[in-house]
This record gives sequence, structure tokens and C-alpha cells, in this order.
Amino acid sequence: MGFSDQTISPKELYTQFLQDRQFDDEDVKLLGLAYLTESETTDLLGFPERSPSVLLPYFDLNGLPTDFVRVRVLNPRGKRKYSQRQHSGSQIYFPQNPLWPVAKVNLGIPLIITEGEFKAHAITKAINQEGLSHVCLAIAGVSSWTDKSKLPLHKDLMSILYNKGLAARDVYILFDYDGKNDDGEPNDQVALEETK
Repeated sequence: MGFSDQTISPKELYTQFLQDRQFDDEDVKLLGLAYLTESETTDLLGFPERSPSVLLPYFDLNGLPTDFVRVRVLNPRGKRKYSQRQHSGSQIYFPQNPLWPVAKVNLGIPLIITEGEFKAHAITKAINQEGLSHVCLAIAGVSSWTDKSKLPLHKDLMSILYNKGLAARDVYILFDYDGKNDDGEPNDQVALEETK
């Protein structure tokens, strides 16, 4: 077996990425995913990224694409698997869900906040399959619930109604565990951000 028989092509990395997450054509369409070569990734980000990637566009509450995108690096060097344009700030990820325009003002629709776009997609998919009237959004990391605007919450989160009078929306925070012990408690950073 030669070296070329043991290597995987960049396009095969993308195919493997989709297969590992059990994404079918409908998932790819809903997520708006696209394969980017190493040079396309570098051009998009504005700095050298020595890996092909998966384009991950963001959508607003009406399901329209925004100008914010992130990429999932297919061949990461080190711990960093995701990247975005420098100084592009944090954005809230709203998975494609026709319920969003109603959910943002209807306190009877529970909100799930998770960490990571693909988790939000998986939760939204499960919600739809179960016929539940929940919505799910994602933040890119546990501290991405705010931005540089000095608002108490990210402006996109501020556009969602949480309470009115005596009524309040049920909100569930489902961050990654990231704990070291078997006690089910998250690590200190995750716990602090959940509390905030």
C-alpha cells in the first residue's frame, strides 16, 4: 500500500464530515453548507487557513441569510475547529425554522439555547420530528451570549420577547458539559456563563 492509498483527499474529508454527522441532502440544504478549498477558505476569512473547510452561513429570525459566516475547518491544527473573519464579532445562530417569526413574540413557545450550530440544527430537527412547539438557537461558544454593544444580551437575543406582565417564556440552556468529573457538573467557565 503506497502513500497515496493512505491519504484522504480534501473533498473526501468533506464527505466524511457529512457522513459522521449523518447529514443528508436536506440537512445540507437547510444548513446552507458548502465545501471550500483551502484557497477559498483563506479568501473568505482574509487570513491564511491551511485547510479546506465547510462554509456555515448564518440566518436571521426570518430565515434569510446574513452576511455573517463561520467555517468548520476540516483538517484542524490544534484545538481550534471553527473560524471566522477577524473582527466579525459574535452572532446568534438561528436554525431554519418557520416558527421563528411567531416564536420571537409568543411566550408560550419554549426556547432552547445550545452551544454550536450543528447541535442547534440537530435539536431543531428532533423538535420538528416530535411535533413540539419549541425553538432552538445556538451561540458559538459559552460566552457568545453578549456582544460589544454593551447591552445585557446580544442584540439578536434582545429581539426575542422573554416576559410580559406575569407571563414568562421557558428557556432551557444546553451547553456542552466540558467537566472533568463524573458528577455531571460543568467546568467552572461553563457554569459561570450559564449563571450569567
